[in-house]
Amino acid sequence: MGGSGLVADVDRNMTRIETSIRVLLADDQTMVRQGIRALLSFAQDVVVVAEAANGHEAIELAHHASPHVVLMDIHMPLVDGIAATQRIRAELPDVAVIILTTLPRRLRDRRDPSRRLRVSPQRRRR
Repeated sequence: MGGSGLVADVDRNMTRIETSIRVLLADDQTMVRQGIRALLSFAQDVVVVAEAANGHEAIELAHHASPHVVLMDIHMPLVDGIAATQRIRAELPDVAVIILTTLPRRLRDRRDPSRRLRVSPQRRRR
């Protein structure tokens, strides 16, 4: 009977992952990702399934980790958050993307990638 508790814990954890909102964090700042992960750990129905440090990783992980939601920073290396969002939404239309940024509006310049943002409505499936 000693091993049955371990099996029960594994079963509970798998059930939590299967019934939770699956989140992919995409931010080039490790501390920001860690902070968001820590905040989300308090939510019983949310599980962080992957973390990306740039837009390219976010696109790849969105395909492999099967998130329901991507929390995406705008300013990232290799592929910025806007381009990564456009790719994810085009290739995985059921994945919701929430754009985040820590850059104050007054510091953004004319080359800011958020100027390319086009919001498309999320269609809900029933």
